[in-house]
Amino acid sequence: MRDVFPADTKVEQFVITRDGRRTYYSTPSGGLWLYEHGSKSPARVSDATVWDIDVSITGNVVAYTKPGANRREQFVWVLPISATTGLAAQPERRVSTSPGDVPAISPDGKWIAFARDDATGVGQSIVVAPTAGGNERVVAPAQPAGIRHIRWTPDGKALYFGVNSPVPFTCAESCLSLARDAPGRASIRRVAIAGGAVTTVALTNSPLLGLSPDGTMLVYGDTTKTGRMLVSDAQGKRLDTLTLPSGQTPVGWSSRSTLLTLTSGTVRRLGAMPLSTPPGAQRVLFESGDYLMEPTLAPNGQAVAVTRLSQDGADLHLMNGDGGTQRSIHMANGSWNGGTWTADQKWIVFMHFPLNGPPAIGALEISSGNFKDLRTLSGRNSEFAVDGQSAIVTEIGAPQGATRNTALWQVGLDGKSSLLTTLTLDTGTVVIPIDKSRALLRVTTRESRVIDLASGTERPLLKTDDNSILARPSYSADKQWAAFRVFSATPGNQQTKMVELVRLDGSARRTVELPVIAEGIGNNPAILPGANALVVVERQRTDAPPGVFLVDAVTRAATKLFQLPVVGRPPEITLSPDGRTLFYLITENLTASVSAVDLSPLRSTRRP
Repeated sequence: MRDVFPADTKVEQFVITRDGRRTYYSTPSGGLWLYEHGSKSPARVSDATVWDIDVSITGNVVAYTKPGANRREQFVWVLPISATTGLAAQPERRVSTSPGDVPAISPDGKWIAFARDDATGVGQSIVVAPTAGGNERVVAPAQPAGIRHIRWTPDGKALYFGVNSPVPFTCAESCLSLARDAPGRASIRRVAIAGGAVTTVALTNSPLLGLSPDGTMLVYGDTTKTGRMLVSDAQGKRLDTLTLPSGQTPVGWSSRSTLLTLTSGTVRRLGAMPLSTPPGAQRVLFESGDYLMEPTLAPNGQAVAVTRLSQDGADLHLMNGDGGTQRSIHMANGSWNGGTWTADQKWIVFMHFPLNGPPAIGALEISSGNFKDLRTLSGRNSEFAVDGQSAIVTEIGAPQGATRNTALWQVGLDGKSSLLTTLTLDTGTVVIPIDKSRALLRVTTRESRVIDLASGTERPLLKTDDNSILARPSYSADKQWAAFRVFSATPGNQQTKMVELVRLDGSARRTVELPVIAEGIGNNPAILPGANALVVVERQRTDAPPGVFLVDAVTRAATKLFQLPVVGRPPEITLSPDGRTLFYLITENLTASVSAVDLSPLRSTRRP
């Protein structure tokens, strides 16, 4: 929907009048605002900080919640407005005598329903009062938790309201009462304006929007999948499910049965860019409002996978290198780290941290979507690498004086483990496997070595006299080169613009001065084949947006590929094995916008 509120406006809440001519909205900086759709002109209606905005069907009164004398108090107010201008026609007036919120004006505009805080400090009661002023009347007393929203039926004879998940009680009687009404679940409930029994229509993990304006359907959160909504008729019979795109949040209703959503906040985007001369255009391959992990590429570079983490587990999204989605695989609950393809491109290996239990190395079979843990680990500080069809894993033993043992295991996809070697090293030494024959040893902050796992022979790789080096370098796709970020040894240990580019067999070393300071993320800088060039993500700065640069490792010439958004987690990058395509994962702000979802095809003919 276009021109719902002024461009570039940060909106917290909004409501569109029933005739579609105006939007009333609040902003993070406070105030109630009006936006005329026809003239595209905004106007401040009130300086007060308000929320829970509702406007009458006739467009002559606005209701809202406003803070009281202290932060713990909030009251319901109404403001008479001019049907001609939409601005205040009379001074605002407080409706609720006690703290309350979520006002809802009746279809005829004569009544206002709201949630009043109970004296117990636990739940709320539904109260109805005349819009023009008068005594309050309780129609639904002592609900077990806070009220999310209130909706009138079109005939004005009943209310539907959302009740949040009940909070724990301490008294035995209340707990027993709550136990009979699905403890721990939010709900959509119904009560007649005349009072009487309160009926639970649906259980939910989030009450969300509730009853549509035409009284034919309900929208609320699914209890089985986070982020998915259920659409049911007014009696709670399911009609369909609804999953909104990333960044869209349901916020209200338009006329009859049209759902309104607000796009705001941030989104994680996986993008790709050809490293041609000149560099090709950027394109978005995948995006999500949830957290996305660093992308992982198939050995042939033809497929890319990204893991999306959410409250109900993780989903691995597989797609072609051009962004054509192949499939999505749901994985078990817990957190995940890594994600590396095996050589035959049939499995992806992860470090898996279950919700209950020790961490493990696990593998996901792409064809079947089956995940299995291969080896349970002794601690959370293990490192792993994939070599061919197996994982190379470190397990760190307890300190024994000034030393400790680190075992390196080769773990097959059948779950069988074979011990490669056990190293007895100083407690400060970090062991990072490269493949089944080599590991990187970070001996001190100024020295790294390569160890042959078969013979135990150590060979110096990089040693500096004046600077410190980061423990974990980035590697070229063929594991022949490593790039170490360098830090100054002066107080503050500031990162410099220097990168030490070292061939792992010790035959070559280049000191590359970058045009910028590199961000301290995993695969940064990324090494192109032959180590003749690097892709560098600039560290975030206060004076200008950071950028991503292509740097020639020989001539030091730099090309700025694109500018980064100044928001959220630093970008994560990876290169295709042939070095022709850059894949990047960034966080971007979404431009506030409103979308309408027409649910009328689902409309039930049964009325409440």
